[in-house]
Amino acid sequence: SASAAAEAAMSQKEIKMERAVRCQRAENTFCNVPCGIMDQFVSSAGSSGRLLLIDCRSLDFREVSVGGGGGHGDDETTTKNNEEEETPVLVVANSCVTHDLGAGEYPVRVRQCKEATDILARVNPNIRTLRDATVEDIDNAVTSQGLEGVLLRRARHVVTENARTVATATALEGGDWNTVGKLMNESH
Repeated sequence: SASAAAEAAMSQKEIKMERAVRCQRAENTFCNVPCGIMDQFVSSAGSSGRLLLIDCRSLDFREVSVGGGGGHGDDETTTKNNEEEETPVLVVANSCVTHDLGAGEYPVRVRQCKEATDILARVNPNIRTLRDATVEDIDNAVTSQGLEGVLLRRARHVVTENARTVATATALEGGDWNTVGKLMNESH
């Protein structure tokens, strides 16, 4: 987001992860926005020609090269591969849709995810956040705890989206564009 990029630019002296955490804290505290850390992290740690696979709990991350050619498109191997086979292009577009994370649906969804986590923790005490849950945990919570409705949808989306994200990173690195397309379609 624009605010995340501005915050990251204002704190150049800090290391990447610390800067991202400080930027998130600023949004949480001073803007009263219960945002996550993804935008701040990408603004702080992203590099040209690479994607980031971020663990939002540990703040570990790894750069993901696209198509196995290094991701920068400026080396001899990538140029040769582009001449031999057509490489798909990823397009990032600004939809011009505005969001008010502090007053909109985002805080409601955060609360719903926390409620779903509390229910799932009754099934599996090792679940601290939805990222710890499995589809099997969700199915067990449906039958034993009555997990349903919007809380079920939130939990199922987070769990399956996390799995799709990891699978997409692997497919991108391997240049498996058919799998990438399938996973993107399943995502939204």
